[in-house]
Amino acid sequence: MTINSLVDFFRPPKDVHLEQLTSATLMKLEEFREKTSTGLLYVIETQKVLDLKINLMASYIIVPQNGFYERTSNLLLLDLGSLKMESKSRSDLSELRVGQSTIEDIMSRAYDSFDIQLSSIQLLYSKHDENWQEARKLKYSSQHILQPLDVKVEFSRAMVVTDARMPKFKLSGQLPLLSIQISDQKLTSILELIDSIPKPESAPASSSPPKITEVLIKLCRLTGNTETPVLKLDIVGLGTELKLRTFDMTANAFLREVCLLCPEYMDDNDKPVYIITTLDNVEDDLLTLEYIKADINGPELKTAYQNVLQKIKVNFSSLDVHLHTEALLNAMNYLNNLLPKQETKVAEEPVHEKIEEKKDVLKKLTSKKSKYEDVIDLNICADLSCLRIFIREKKHRIAEIHIEGLDSQVIMKKAATEVTAKLKNIIIVDSDEMALYKKALYITGKEVFNFRMMSYVNATDGIAYTNMDVVDNRIYLTVGCIQVVFVNKFVSSILAFINNFQAAKEALTEATVQAAEKAATGVKELAERSSRLALDINIKAPVVIVPQSAMSANVLVADLGLITVKNQFFIAKTKTRYNLPPVVDSMTVKLSELKLYRSCYEQGSLQTEVQLLQPLNLEVAVERNLAAAWYNEVPDIEISGRLKPMNVSVTVVTSAVVELHSPMKIKTTLKLDFRFDSLTLVLYSPNSKQVNIILRDDLLKLAEFKLVLMSAAVKMLSDGSMNASVKLANCTLDDKRQAIQKATPRMVEMKHGFEKKVMVDISYKQGRDGTVLDVIVQEIYLCASMEFLLTVADIFLKANAESAAAQRNLKQSLPLKEQAPVQPVSTMEMNIVVKNPEIVFVADLTRSDAPALVVTTQCEVFIKNSPERYSMTAAVKEIQMKACPFLPEKRKGNITTVLQPCDFFFEMKQSGTNPQTADLTIKSLTIKVSPIIINTVITITSALYQTAETTEEEISQIPPDLWNKKDIKNLKMWFLEEANENDDTNPTAELIPTGESLKINIDSVFLTLEAGVGHRTVPMLLAKSSFLGEVKNWTTLINLRSRLELEVHYFNEMFGVWEPLLEPLEVEKTDFFKPWILEIKMKKKAKKALVESDAEEENYKVPEYKTVINVSSKDQLNITLSKCGLQMLSNLGTAFAEAASQTSDIFKKDRAPFVIINSLGLPITVSPSDSFSVLNVECREKIFHLRDGENLNMEFVRTKNESDQFTAMTTLSSKRFYIQICPHNHSTVEKIPLTKVGRCIYRVRHEESGVERSIVCQIDTVEGSKMITIRSPIQIRNHFSIPLNIFEEGRCLGTASPENEFNIPLSSYRSMLSLQPLANENRVDGEYDMCEGITFDEIMKNVDSLLQRKCQSARSTNYSLIINIVPVKDMLTSPLCAEDQWDFPYVVHLWPSVLLRNLLPYQITYSVEGNGNKYDTLQEGCSAQIHNAVLDQTKLDLQLLSYLDQNWKSEYHIKSNLPDISFTTFYCITELDKTELDIAVHVTYTTGQMVIAIHSPYWMVNKTGRMLQYKADGIHRKHPPDYKRPLLFSFQPKNFLQNNKVQLMVTDSELSDPFSLDTVGSHGSVKCKSHKKEYQVGVTINNSSFNITRIVTFTPFFMISNRSKYTLEVAEEGKEKWIPIVLQQCIPFWPENDANKLLVRVENSDLPPKKINFDKQENCLLLHLDNKLGGITVDVNLTEHSTVITFSNYHDGAAPFLLINHTKEEIIEYGQSSLSELEDCLQPNKAVLYTWADPTGSRKLKWKCGNRTEEITPKEDKMEILSLDCRKAVYLVSFFEGLQRIVLITEDENVFKLTYESVKAELAEQEIVLSLQDVGISLVNNYTKQEVSYIGITRVFRTKSYSPVVKRNVFTVFYINAYAFCIWMYGFLQHIIVTLCGKLPNTLNRSISCLCSLGSDNSVLRIKVCGWFMSVNYSVLIT
Repeated sequence: MTINSLVDFFRPPKDVHLEQLTSATLMKLEEFREKTSTGLLYVIETQKVLDLKINLMASYIIVPQNGFYERTSNLLLLDLGSLKMESKSRSDLSELRVGQSTIEDIMSRAYDSFDIQLSSIQLLYSKHDENWQEARKLKYSSQHILQPLDVKVEFSRAMVVTDARMPKFKLSGQLPLLSIQISDQKLTSILELIDSIPKPESAPASSSPPKITEVLIKLCRLTGNTETPVLKLDIVGLGTELKLRTFDMTANAFLREVCLLCPEYMDDNDKPVYIITTLDNVEDDLLTLEYIKADINGPELKTAYQNVLQKIKVNFSSLDVHLHTEALLNAMNYLNNLLPKQETKVAEEPVHEKIEEKKDVLKKLTSKKSKYEDVIDLNICADLSCLRIFIREKKHRIAEIHIEGLDSQVIMKKAATEVTAKLKNIIIVDSDEMALYKKALYITGKEVFNFRMMSYVNATDGIAYTNMDVVDNRIYLTVGCIQVVFVNKFVSSILAFINNFQAAKEALTEATVQAAEKAATGVKELAERSSRLALDINIKAPVVIVPQSAMSANVLVADLGLITVKNQFFIAKTKTRYNLPPVVDSMTVKLSELKLYRSCYEQGSLQTEVQLLQPLNLEVAVERNLAAAWYNEVPDIEISGRLKPMNVSVTVVTSAVVELHSPMKIKTTLKLDFRFDSLTLVLYSPNSKQVNIILRDDLLKLAEFKLVLMSAAVKMLSDGSMNASVKLANCTLDDKRQAIQKATPRMVEMKHGFEKKVMVDISYKQGRDGTVLDVIVQEIYLCASMEFLLTVADIFLKANAESAAAQRNLKQSLPLKEQAPVQPVSTMEMNIVVKNPEIVFVADLTRSDAPALVVTTQCEVFIKNSPERYSMTAAVKEIQMKACPFLPEKRKGNITTVLQPCDFFFEMKQSGTNPQTADLTIKSLTIKVSPIIINTVITITSALYQTAETTEEEISQIPPDLWNKKDIKNLKMWFLEEANENDDTNPTAELIPTGESLKINIDSVFLTLEAGVGHRTVPMLLAKSSFLGEVKNWTTLINLRSRLELEVHYFNEMFGVWEPLLEPLEVEKTDFFKPWILEIKMKKKAKKALVESDAEEENYKVPEYKTVINVSSKDQLNITLSKCGLQMLSNLGTAFAEAASQTSDIFKKDRAPFVIINSLGLPITVSPSDSFSVLNVECREKIFHLRDGENLNMEFVRTKNESDQFTAMTTLSSKRFYIQICPHNHSTVEKIPLTKVGRCIYRVRHEESGVERSIVCQIDTVEGSKMITIRSPIQIRNHFSIPLNIFEEGRCLGTASPENEFNIPLSSYRSMLSLQPLANENRVDGEYDMCEGITFDEIMKNVDSLLQRKCQSARSTNYSLIINIVPVKDMLTSPLCAEDQWDFPYVVHLWPSVLLRNLLPYQITYSVEGNGNKYDTLQEGCSAQIHNAVLDQTKLDLQLLSYLDQNWKSEYHIKSNLPDISFTTFYCITELDKTELDIAVHVTYTTGQMVIAIHSPYWMVNKTGRMLQYKADGIHRKHPPDYKRPLLFSFQPKNFLQNNKVQLMVTDSELSDPFSLDTVGSHGSVKCKSHKKEYQVGVTINNSSFNITRIVTFTPFFMISNRSKYTLEVAEEGKEKWIPIVLQQCIPFWPENDANKLLVRVENSDLPPKKINFDKQENCLLLHLDNKLGGITVDVNLTEHSTVITFSNYHDGAAPFLLINHTKEEIIEYGQSSLSELEDCLQPNKAVLYTWADPTGSRKLKWKCGNRTEEITPKEDKMEILSLDCRKAVYLVSFFEGLQRIVLITEDENVFKLTYESVKAELAEQEIVLSLQDVGISLVNNYTKQEVSYIGITRVFRTKSYSPVVKRNVFTVFYINAYAFCIWMYGFLQHIIVTLCGKLPNTLNRSISCLCSLGSDNSVLRIKVCGWFMSVNYSVLIT
């Protein structure tokens, strides 16, 4: 109340103002005269002196809480301090004199000065229980807020008030220290106290603060009774200076230093953290502000003040801001908690638009030029020298920001306002010391930007509106080049720093929204005003640098080029005249030199550029309608542009901001058209050799992708609907690899001939009812080269793999954004149509005729989706696949249809929440498989499987700590991982059937296996099937029911009919047949209970669900195998195997399915039936003329109806497939069927003579093609190695080539024929004369007999060539109709008399006696014809070359009636002593030829490395150890047929026991004793390929092979001789004693040798070495004839045990049971690999835990609970994990259960049941037309047959007991699983041995299975 009363008392009347009082005290300047220096001195000397001394004691003001002073009130005490005022003495001043002192010195003395001092000003806050009187006397107490303060002021009054140069008053002062300290609780209390006092209504007042030397403000936190400083603000050097004059006013303010500290946090130097500091600023003031105000009527306004009325100049020198995360968060939390929470209400004032008022004001403005037009109302200049911002956390620095040289200026005039701004530099630095990129943002030019804006007042008012050169605003902007380095790690750290201030960020977001709303309102007003803005903008766009990683020098650079924006205005051309013409703003935007490139950042700058995007130039013209609010004839905004080399045309029409029309009217809000000519993307291969980026190499160019003529259009309407379309005329992809030869580089393009169409057409419509998307892709050609596509994909896959880690880091560093809520599904319709694509799969691009697969089809997909209903319909029409050459120009006549055109139809529907229903229908599926198709598919797919080579180091890496004891956590065993606690609480969810269903219907499937050469093949095996099935609940409890019908036929070429391979079934009581039916069912069902088994298994973990697949048939399955069928299957298998293994080059040749060869010797005409089409003939003729020797190629006419084709082919009839021929001048032959293979004879009549003759139609199958030869009845086959000419009465008919057929012409086969050898190239013609003739009568009479003819030599009468002629009746497929033998065809064979074969492994030479010692050489295994040999007359001289390094000679007489095997004796030529060698001769006599085979009964092969001797018949034969070739051995001829045996001697040993050499296929060993040791030799006897020689191989019985990576040394126990074995070496080993123990060590190793047994089988015995060498494994393989000891590298699983101690405190001791003491101990939670310390000892591991001792072997599984004392029990589990045997000892029951269930309870989750009613296999002999045997598993005896060509007789049926068969199948499946998987599941990992008797002595089936890793032996004995 006191304060309020005082205020009211001193308040002046309302009609009196301070300005009036002030002006009343002033006098006009004109009333004073100017004083001179003398006058001033006079005034000073005569001035009266006022000596003033004032001393006022301290007064204080008490402000109680609630405004009333009470004892219980808290007080705020302001102590005003004591006041002292004294006059300053002038006695100590120097004397002034006229002429010596300046006027300034004199003026400074013309003042009376006073010293004013205020002492102990203080502010206290005292609670009601505190003594404020005592605290007031202290300098510091807990009640002090403002500590005692002293103020000194000097006041001066002018002696002369009439001089304008002298201020009337001067005031200067100093505040030494202003220290304020307040805690958070105290501040809250003070605010509550002030808020409780009633306040008067006060008018604003102004004051001038004095200079303050230092201000210190402390904000504290009260903890207990102690105030801890939180923030400390220190301000040094704060001051002002004010000058008031008549015509101006000058004010200066300055601030020297400012610091804001957080004393609670320390920096790296253990000093308090500064948030704001100017400690580095020692020279300049931090902030200086200068304000000058001049009177507009002042005399020096233009000269002294440059026409500036008000000028503000601000200079900010240097400031450092430290953004310390923890300190800022602490300060923000402190301040937020400090201030009281107040609700702020924003009063929204209504905006009154004063349009009319503005117009009235504008009308009043005149265009008269004001005299103050050049006067500047306000000039503001601001200069920022340096601002540094440091971002850091408590432990490390993050970034630094430097801003330098920001200059700005504002000039305001009456007519215009000008704003300019310049920024010299800005730098952002990464503070990480390890960072490669220190600068994250920096400037490369001189300035960051230069901005200038001119705003003109009322420039376009009145008549100036039509002047287009006048604008309201003009902007000039120039931006320098800013370089930004985007390092993900740095940006992530900045974002993480910002995210710490979430509350501040939310407040900023709210402020941004409000600012945006205000800006929107401003834009609306601006649009209404239609002001003109002129732009002149030049932006050097930023350069963005993105490094590959934070430490990589490889960078991606995006240079955004140069952007320029300029505009001008023009008046729109209108049809209607308006009062105010509409103005259009025309703006030009240019973007030039936009590019993207790779580079390398070295030494702080970018090096060479590797272009990724070629520089682009964009020019855009924008026309804006400034009168869009009322003028709508032109668009609001129209944009047109051109992008080189792309054409861009964009038109945008937007509605006005204020809609003037009715809201119901729909108008276009956006219209956009976009178009460019081409976009090219070039892909380069990575260069593995380059380290740094260099200039791009064109040789590394990989692919070029090009989009041609792409256009897009978008139209948006005001109701939210939208129409959009995208069209692509063409898209090309080219292979640009220069190193690879290509037939064509084009991979993707528009098909030729369809260039006028568009490749892709996409249409999108969005409306209130939903969206519709239409996609059309048509006429696209795609070359799917596997090699090229994999090369391209490999680049992206590798790049993706390398960047995966960076992507993961980015995801981890960035904050997770909240997901937008899912919008409700509206009606959506999607229609996709693919028309006529051509997809070519090819593996070899280098050849134009490379094998390829071409797929063509049409595809339609229609999808409709709404909240109520979903439907999808897909149709694939006319899909077909063809195998053909790569390029189209090579495909003519070389096309094979793999898949005939077929249709697929799929439909899926779902209504609301009802289950889905789907239907898949395939009408007919016809697939053809031929060798060329197999080869094509394999060639293409082989590119997908490139095998990578692995080095030896990769295969066998030995861990460096192999034998160390490891922590079990590092084992990463699945059973040791901690079980999830939620596993038991969240069991597997129960599967509930959803009800969805899918029906599959395939009407017919035809599979054709065809044979032939090239693309034209003929079917050999046909399979017809149909499928009908339905599957339900496939996502949960699947239920499948299906039915498969099957028919299989094969083509019997011998009889020309299709026979059933899978026999059809007879329909009872009808004559019809039905196919074999197979039913397939699959059902997934829940298991109701645990396993019903032994008590120990009741806790097994049982799968919740089991899938049962049931394959069954109620029909009898009968398979018929005939001799022709087996031959056909064998041929097909051979052809397909060759196609799968050989290259495609062999398939370049092509052969028609039917080839007609005219071999009659005269022209013929051929008339094929309508079932054949003739190849390579354009005109459609029915009669074709063939000259002698010409061919006619034909193939089947394929019907379009597949069922008709199948029926026609399976019922192949001679009535449809035939030809008719007519020889020249002969009658026409009856129809010749081409269905059967063989030879048929037909008669023709000569038209002139009437003579009847016979012709033969010979049909042969060659690689699947039928060769039809039309010939005469006589055919000659030449078996000579030289060609023979055939003559008829001196006229040459032709030449019979070696081993070929020659057909005698039709007109000559009854004539006399003569033969003459044709001389070879080295001899002259006529060397032999023609032989005597042979007549047709002789041929008929000497069938299967010998006719001999001689061709006399022209040089010698003693030398002649002998031809043995043997006529044979030809085999006909049908018997003759008549008995006339003249019509029967004959084949005449021409044989040489003697054939000599060399079956020795050495060369021999031979010479016919009387041939002048001319020898011919015969290589080993070769044959030679002796043309002039005569039985019982000719002798041969034979030589055996280089046998035992000697040549051997013999003489052999060619005789008749020799035994099968005889001997000839060879003698050594060079030695004086004749050494004999008996060589066997095998003789074979046939009609026409004698075959002489020279051979040795035995070949002895010595691989022992020692001297061997063989003793037989009392003769010793030595076999040197270094003789690698076979030794020829034979018993003496007289004893050859007896039971002969041989004895063996090794080196110096005795002879062994006799043994036989005649047991082929046997293996054994022979022991030879000596006085030193016993030699044991392995013997293997094999038969030769020609069956008359036995090959006997002698090997060391013991062999050692080193396959490890070390050089080993071995020695026999007790011997000192060490034998080295280098890697990959195999050596013989000859033990000298019977200990059978071997020592082994690593060369140059200090480890003691290891001892092993080599007389026992060993599989993977691991020898313990050290951690450096690891270990080596030993395998000892024992057989009857050898023992092989193999050393190999260590591999995972080689150790017998991995011992794991999974206990908390127990120590496990372990060791080999045969040792006297345990070897080592294993600490808790440790694991160790163990192998035997003594490899020759026991194979049991002995271990001890507590008082319990147990033993375990590597072959047994154990699951036991072992009691240790009475205290506790441990669990023992021994099982296999992969290849490693693990022995686990644990106390954890959960771990035991996990392993227990894994080992013992591998219960099946799938069950397959195969149920066939009857199975039978029928073996049929086609030629005898009898069923040989029938083998079946049947319950009913088989009584009926169905084959159309086989007559069944009585046959034998073998029954196999079904139970025995199941057991046999069980063992067989085990063998298959081991073969495929490498091991058996644990449920099958048991040893099985069973013998099943079938109840009969005649048939026994035996099965023996010995463990999963052993071989499986099956034997079926049926007698």
